[in-house]
Amino acid sequence: MQQYTITITVYTDADPSELLEYAIESGEDIVRRIEDCGGSAEFLEEEVALEREDDGEIYGGDQYE
Repeated sequence: MQQYTITITVYTDADPSELLEYAIESGEDIVRRIEDCGGSAEFLEEEVALEREDDGEIYGGDQYE
């Protein structure tokens, strides 16, 4: 399998932990869709992180904890 990194920019007033949960759910959905089409995919929740641009604060991701 090839590794891909997906970057999504979102403008919101949502709580960062809530947004992180949505990103994790989106990753799970991508894997499910690929598998539904007969492909194989892996998704590691601990590799999902988001960064608040105004102050550089990082949420999620094992490397940031």
